[in-house]
Formats: sequence, C-alpha cells, structure tokens
Amino acid sequence: MNKAISLIKLYVNSVFGLNALVRDIKYNKKNAFKALGLILLIMFSFSGIVTMFAAFNIKMFDLLKQINQQGLIVLNTVVIATYFTFFIGIITVIGTYYLNQEGDIILSLPLKPWNLFLAKFTISYISEAILSTVIMATGIIVYGIKNNEGALFYLFSIVVTLLIPIIPLVIGYFLISPIMKFGKLLKKKDLMMYLSGFFAISISFVFQYFSNSLVRADKNPELVMQKLTEQNGYLDLASQYYYPAVVATKSIVDSNILNKLGHLILFIAIVCGALFLLIITLSDLYYDTLIGSTELKKNTKKITQVEFKKSIKRRNIIISLLDRELKLMNREPIYFINGPMVIILLPLIFGASFYFQKDSIIVEIKKWMVNPNFDFYTTILSIGAIIFLGASTSITATCISREGRAFELIKSLPINPKYYIQAKLLHGSIFGLLASVFIILVNYIIFKLSIFNIFLIVMISNLILIVIYILEILAELRWPKLNWDNPQKAIKQNINGIVGMLGTMGLVAFLGFVIIFFKIKSITVYTLLTIIPLIAVIFLYKFLIYYVDKKFYEIEI
Repeated sequence: MNKAISLIKLYVNSVFGLNALVRDIKYNKKNAFKALGLILLIMFSFSGIVTMFAAFNIKMFDLLKQINQQGLIVLNTVVIATYFTFFIGIITVIGTYYLNQEGDIILSLPLKPWNLFLAKFTISYISEAILSTVIMATGIIVYGIKNNEGALFYLFSIVVTLLIPIIPLVIGYFLISPIMKFGKLLKKKDLMMYLSGFFAISISFVFQYFSNSLVRADKNPELVMQKLTEQNGYLDLASQYYYPAVVATKSIVDSNILNKLGHLILFIAIVCGALFLLIITLSDLYYDTLIGSTELKKNTKKITQVEFKKSIKRRNIIISLLDRELKLMNREPIYFINGPMVIILLPLIFGASFYFQKDSIIVEIKKWMVNPNFDFYTTILSIGAIIFLGASTSITATCISREGRAFELIKSLPINPKYYIQAKLLHGSIFGLLASVFIILVNYIIFKLSIFNIFLIVMISNLILIVIYILEILAELRWPKLNWDNPQKAIKQNINGIVGMLGTMGLVAFLGFVIIFFKIKSITVYTLLTIIPLIAVIFLYKFLIYYVDKKFYEIEI
C-alpha cells in the first residue's frame, strides 16, 4: 500500500504541480501569483454553470415544495453530477492512460499492477471530484438553506459528493481498458485512444437519452404526475435507471436519522464494492496494456535507391511546417482530445440535445422564424457560435507551449521564424474554417439562411478569429510554458489558454450586448464587424512578424 501511496503522490505532483506551487510561494512570488491567478480564472470559468444550475434549483424548489417533492432537487443534482463526471471522466481516463509516458521508467519499478492502476484512478478521481463538488453545491446549498437543514445534512452531503465520481469512473475504465488492450494487439495505440473517445461519446448520448426520459412529462404525463404526488415517488422512477443515485439522495434528504445513516452506509458499500471489483478484475489487464506501449514498430522493409528518391519530395516550407503541426497535434492524444476534438464534440452534444428535445425546440424555432429580424439575429448568433467554437480548441493559445523542451531544437533549424509562426496561424485558421462548416450546415438546413448571410457569417467570424489567433500567438511568444513533464500541463495549466478562452467568451458577450443595447441596424453591424477586424488583422499581422523576429531566439526553457 505504501508503494501505491508514493506513486499517487508522484502523479498528483506531476499533474497538479502542488510541490512547485508551494516552492514558488516560498521562493518565487511572481510564479506563485501566476499560478494562483490561473486557479482563480478556472474557478471563474465555472461561474456560469454554477449560476445557471443555482437559479434553476431555486425555482424548482419553490414549485416542488407545494407537493412535498423538494427532495427532487437533490436527486436531479446527483443525476446531473453523475452524468457530467461520467462524460468528462471518460476523457480523463483516456488522457491519463499514458500519463508521463511511463515507458520503462515507472514500469520497471517493483510495483504491483494494482499499485499503478490505483494511482492512475486517483488522478482521474481528483479531477472529477472537483467537478462533482461544483455541480452538487448548486443543489445542496439551495436545498439546505431553503429547507432549513442542519449541520448533519451538510456533513452527509459532503461525503456523498466525494463518492459520486467513483462509480462513473469505474464504468469508464470498464469501457476503455478492453478497447486499449485490443489496440495494443493491433499495434495501434493512438488510433484506439481516439476510437475510445468516440465510443465514450456514443455511450454518453445513450446516458443522456435516459436522463432526459426521466424528466420528460410529455411521454406519459399521467405516470409522471402520479409519481410526483407520491412521497418520494420520483425516486422510485429514477431507481429504474441508476439506483445508486436514489440511495445517495435518500442518504441526504431522508428525515429519519437511522434511514439516513443506513442509506449512506449502503451507498458507501456500493461505491467501495464497485471500486474493489474494478481493481481485482482490470489491474492486470490495464498494466499489460501499458507494457510496450511506447515501443515503435520497426520497419524492416528494404527500399531501393530509386524508391528512396521518390519518397523524398521538395515542398514549400510553410506547407511542410503546417503538415508538421497537424501531425504533432493529432499524434498526441492529449492535444487532440483537448484541441481538434472540441470542434467535433460540441456540435455533437448540441445535436444530441436537439434530438432529444426536438419537438419543443422546433416549435420555438418556428415562432422565432416569423420575426422580421430573424435573419439578422441568426447571423449574429452564428458568428458568435463560430468564434467560440473556433477559439475553444486552444490551438494557437498553446502553439509554442506544446513544443516543450523540443523548442530548443526548433530554434536550431535553418528556417526563418516567420515561416514557423505562419504555419501556427494557418493551423488555427483551418480549424476556424472547420467550425464554420458545422454552423453553416445548421443555418442552411434548418434556418434556410440565404447565401449572402452565410457568406457574411464565414467572412466576419473568421476575420475575428484571426485577430484572436494572432493575439494568442503573441501571448505564447511572450509567456510560453515550455518546462513541463506531462503534456497535459501544456494545455490545462497554461494561463494563455485560459485567458484566451475567457477573453473570447467576453468578446462574444460584449459584441452581443452592444448590438442589442444600442439597437444597431444590420448594415451598420455587418460593416463594422468587417472593417474593424480587417484593419486589426493587417496591423496585428505586421506586428506579429516583427515581434517573432525579435523574440523567437530569446525564448528560453
């Protein structure tokens, strides 16, 4: 057990950088303030979700109290927390699969398979426990305050909140580990990681379907009303889909202390049983998939001199660097999952939500389409959606940080730095155009927008995105995060990525506020949103080329 604890400490320090933070607080205040600022920015990024869930729970509590069903607030929060931890947990499981690229270093140590497996599970659990706490707090605090609950209520709630992520993670490991084992047999580790991600998305859509069916009254209103009018009737309906959520809820809201304690003990037993089953059944398989995972397959095929010459082609330097960017991004699963996959993931999530609630959404869309300003507002919303989607990949916001210590080798290459940066800018712009494709398809198929409006959407949104990309590259040239031992740090602990995301969200919100508050006419809006970004692109691009020549060789690891 001591070996497992030591390995957990190693991974926690590697992923979350706690030792580095403590050291910086003592000896390097500047870096400490940057790290604390990053933590505050991450906390701020959760504010929108917290506010939305809290407002919803407050309204629902007042309605449900009339029929003595206010406990549904807690149940609904437990179900939502479970869903989010399952969905995000799948990505975390994949992301931590080859944590630190252990190779022969960790695997050569005298560790038992379950030591390594438990350490990896703990890293995934910590991330999901934070997410679970944020979501659960929105329901627990609302219920506790409005229902005048005591200290015991909050104590039990904390215990349940910390246990909620375990079962979703257990399910995630049971789904992903066999796939990775199959990938090892095929010698296609990265391919199987990508397929695991898409498989997990498919599973999450099924989970979302059952979550939606749980609360949709239009399917069988008589049954739903009957369940709502019974004491804890909705809990019985929920038990058909996910019984641990029922047990967790009863351990929090049950008024009888013995029942409350009994359900808490039962929930702890279920969670511990699931974790124990996972460890004894998958530890060896998980460990086996890691052995040899960093080995490269040797190509023993002999080629002639003619074939060799044909395989070497002279290409434009920017095209070659762009090809390198695309291959490096897609070859590292951490970068792919947190970058390009977002372009695919977010439209799929919204598409699933639309499918499960299509009847009510279509009614609202038809009402909205008769509005005389429909084309204008749809165009503006589409521009905002593309900007958000295109910037959410963080491709340019982490473009130099992702090089890590290899940046010293990049500097030694006989290339002009401007070509290197131009390839970075093109890389981000490609995914900006890809984001445009998804939004345009929705506009053309569902909203029937004209070709002119679609042209405006693509042009304006990508002009603004180029401005954002250039600013993010400038930030990377000034404050790159090159010293990391885990590729996740280049993405998740990079303040440039967080600031870029929040800045984009702020920009979209600001533009929407100005357009609506000042009631600016469509022609004026389109003109301003074209001319201002175009001028900004010209000046910022010239400054970028000047700045990269000045700063490129000064960057140190």
